[in-house]
Amino acid sequence: MPSSVTRNHLRFVDVDRLPHDFRADRRLSTNDATAKGGWDAPTFPFRTHAQGHFLPARPQRN
Repeated sequence: MPSSVTRNHLRFVDVDRLPHDFRADRRLSTNDATAKGGWDAPTFPFRTHAQGHFLPARPQRN
């Protein structure tokens, strides 16, 4: 079970921004979301890194 800090952080993750690059690369709607920066910036080689942490953690956020 994630810590309370992790659970609180997951409540504030913008779920439209997270898959921005995936959607944009496939010419799908980005729902007007902006690209994330840092490790998820469109120019970063490992830009889906945070998604790999978020996806399994999201169901455990309660």
